[in-house]
Amino acid sequence: MDRVVTVRAAHPEDLSAVRRLRGEGLGRTLLAEAVAIARRAGCYKVQLLSNNARQGAHRFYGNLGFEPSAQGFRLYI
Repeated sequence: MDRVVTVRAAHPEDLSAVRRLRGEGLGRTLLAEAVAIARRAGCYKVQLLSNNARQGAHRFYGNLGFEPSAQGFRLYI
């Protein structure tokens, strides 16, 4: 008998704080809640995509424990 294994990963998308509110903890709170939801859902990872040009966002994610692990590709149609 074949066995089906479900593996869940969370992919929060389009997370951004309004520029004038950045640095006030809103993004940290939003992302912490996204991670908490993923944990409750049984996800094994939370994966984010971020434009290469957004170095500040990359530092932000790194400070929250996220590690760069892949290069992504997109085709807009």
